[in-house]
Amino acid sequence: KENSSWKIDKVKQLANGYSPDFIQKISYRPFDNRFLYYDPLFIERSRKEVMMHFLNGKNIGLMTCRQSAVETWEHIGLTKHIADDSRISNRTKERGYIFPLYLYPESGNQMTTDGQQQRTPNLNRAIVDKIAESIALTFTPEKEETTGTFTRSTSSTTSTPCCTARATARNTKSS
Repeated sequence: KENSSWKIDKVKQLANGYSPDFIQKISYRPFDNRFLYYDPLFIERSRKEVMMHFLNGKNIGLMTCRQSAVETWEHIGLTKHIADDSRISNRTKERGYIFPLYLYPESGNQMTTDGQQQRTPNLNRAIVDKIAESIALTFTPEKEETTGTFTRSTSSTTSTPCCTARATARNTKSS
């Protein structure tokens, strides 16, 4: 739909043709994933600055609303895809917000030594440090098998996010 900032004729002039690279899975509604031609040129409010963190690599996002039109608060969800702003609720004042777990660089060129794309946790470092101090473990941004660390990881049996701690086992053998 045209408005003051988005004109169909202008988009047609700027369009460079079809590219299958723009076809992306989108979390449209709960339990309803669809496909979208995600070319920011064609989408008036593409929210590219947030959605790029799902397009540039594996991620998981926490979804919620700032306001609720009902008495109980039940507006929360998770996604691993770009998402529609009505994914959590389609009520007008309950527009959705998405918070990616990881942030990817805009260029997409930064790689780790094993060829993986560089990413950083989207976490407040001061809070993470307080948690690490209180549980006497060191936070690591990626899963590793080092004693005395904790990280965001995925449970191998359920494929759901969880926190994994690796502490040194203490021998409590009584004499």
